[in-house]
Amino acid sequence: MIRISEFFLLCLPIYIISLHIGKDRTITILYIKNRRRRRTMSRVQINASSDPFQATENTGTLKFYGQSTSRVCKVLWCAAEAGVINIERAEIPLPKLQAKEWYYKLNPKLTVPTMRDGPLVLNESNTIVQYISSTYSKGKLYPDNSADVALCMQWLEYGETTIASSQTPVWFGVTKDINHKTKKSPADMDFVRGYDLPKSIKAWKGFEQHMSDGRSYVMGNKFCMADFTIGIQANRLKKCDGFGFDELKLKNFPYTSFWLDRLEARPAFQKYVLPFGA
Repeated sequence: MIRISEFFLLCLPIYIISLHIGKDRTITILYIKNRRRRRTMSRVQINASSDPFQATENTGTLKFYGQSTSRVCKVLWCAAEAGVINIERAEIPLPKLQAKEWYYKLNPKLTVPTMRDGPLVLNESNTIVQYISSTYSKGKLYPDNSADVALCMQWLEYGETTIASSQTPVWFGVTKDINHKTKKSPADMDFVRGYDLPKSIKAWKGFEQHMSDGRSYVMGNKFCMADFTIGIQANRLKKCDGFGFDELKLKNFPYTSFWLDRLEARPAFQKYVLPFGA
């Protein structure tokens, strides 16, 4: 069964096409027509019994697996900043994905995001950011020399291995009452305060030092792929108000706060990051 709805937003005709394919899946295509280009965002909602995206040799349509998490939001934000027009999403809860053999074959780590672009499958969010930036941003996000590429990768890794790795246990403990290592409740808050919190403070102090020359973005005055990973973690830090710890509040990191203000002004950040809680 196919259902087509039409409405207008900002004087642009918008069509919602719902396709019910058997009992297993529904594809909803949002089609926006304007004078310059056509953008499609497809959301595939299925019972996860089979892979909704089959391998193809055709590139240019990015296909993402997984409901919105911080890292899924990161790669969607990157795709929007790069100007990718065609995006498809299989918004399947991670536990359902992890229970499926087809997803294990696609991504043996059983994590999200996973991305397809034609025959290419990637499952590391920083790698996805680098790929999208180099392939689709037409030089906007990806540097034109190897030294700056290396510096960008260094800050992408700093965001994951230093900031996220120290902040995530604090976030789990405070917001979920879960021990990050065991994934069980209750959290060991004495350990969080004595071990994880100092590491997180140190990580943010290191980034604050880097930004203290007043630069607008991580690599200077131009937004690029180096901003994505730390940007996601800074958004979490702000929304959780330092997780209740005065030492982690953004008032202690004024240059980081200034940089985050600039990210929050970007339309793609507003669309893909700000709506995602923390």
